Amino acid sequence: MGMAVIVWIFFSEAVAASDARRLGNGLLRKTMELYPLLSFDCFDRLFPNQDIMPEGGFGNLIALPL
Repeated sequence: MGMAVIVWIFFSEAVAASDARRLGNGLLRKTMELYPLLSFDCFDRLFPNQDIMPEGGFGNLIALPL
């Protein structure tokens, strides 16, 4: 059984969801370069989980830890 790692990144200003996702994916790819045994198969989720919010949608619903 492996260990879980949770990373939260907060921005001081509003950032486009597509830019935040690009940053997250870049960090994942760089980590996989450093640790070749890791793959996207062991990856759970990334928020924001879409680049744009659909018309009338709720956006990214996040279950924050207690």
